[in-house]
Amino acid sequence: MSQKPSRLSSPIDFDAPGKQCDYVRLPHSVHRSAYGWLPIPIVCIRNGDGPTVLLMSGTHGDEYEGQVTLTKLVNQLEADDINGRLIILPMANFPAAKAGLRTSPIDELNLNRVYPGDPDGLPTMQIAYYIETVLMEMADYGLDLHSGGRHCTTSPARLVQAAQIAMELRLENS
Repeated sequence: MSQKPSRLSSPIDFDAPGKQCDYVRLPHSVHRSAYGWLPIPIVCIRNGDGPTVLLMSGTHGDEYEGQVTLTKLVNQLEADDINGRLIILPMANFPAAKAGLRTSPIDELNLNRVYPGDPDGLPTMQIAYYIETVLMEMADYGLDLHSGGRHCTTSPARLVQAAQIAMELRLENS
């Protein structure tokens, strides 16, 4: 049985070489516009052959650290810096990220709890469906960055551990 297509769309050509920055468009009809859409930022960087890596953050809108990190990464990386394809979704749950909330203010759903999503469901379910059936289908590897959000504080010891892990990864790939 074939799966139903997602209602979300993006003008990005995921097979094209180079760096493309645009939006995934989430159809959202409101009183002011029957044809409105919500923008979910997305970046695709492709160069040569290699694996496809999906990097996401903003699953919970109040977890800003990953969103800032991936945005900085997007600003620093160019196609020549990679071998393969890198898809970056820095604000996966844009409505929640825009509001600085854990869940979407549109439908009160937690993106992390509605996978695999529903193409005909509420907006958060449609986002999950697009990620699951379009982006994850292309990815060989995926990483969804999370942090504590507004309700948690992070121990400084975790930052030291993260730095140590980063150094180990860098050394292994030298």
